[in-house]
Amino acid sequence: MARQPKPINWAIVDKRIEAGNSAATIARAFDIDVTNFYDRFLKEYGCSFTSYANSFPPDQRKLTRNENIEYTQYMKALSGNVTMLIRLGTVWCGQKEHTEDKESPYQDQIEKDHLIMRQQYEIDELKKQLELKNE
Repeated sequence: MARQPKPINWAIVDKRIEAGNSAATIARAFDIDVTNFYDRFLKEYGCSFTSYANSFPPDQRKLTRNENIEYTQYMKALSGNVTMLIRLGTVWCGQKEHTEDKESPYQDQIEKDHLIMRQQYEIDELKKQLELKNE
């Protein structure tokens, strides 16, 4: 008695083809021998995997894939995925996180150090001028 064939979700097969997966990759995902997958594909679709997969131009496959990704991201955002909502707001709406220019907690010390360096430079310049006059 032959055992029951493993189930194949053909809608997932179509999505994997859109994603550019090979027959071997799809067969592995369903834990099916690739030859068995080819045979079952032929029975389900009435044509070979290769001819079916090649019937979609690569540009159309990429467009469909991208549309599916955008749709999924959109649905996740609407269902409350805050990360995806922020991502789409940034990409689609040009939103940016507002960041204020924050001063360093050591800003006073930095300014003092800067003033000391400027004064040291002026002292050095005055010394040079004095030496030139004395020569």
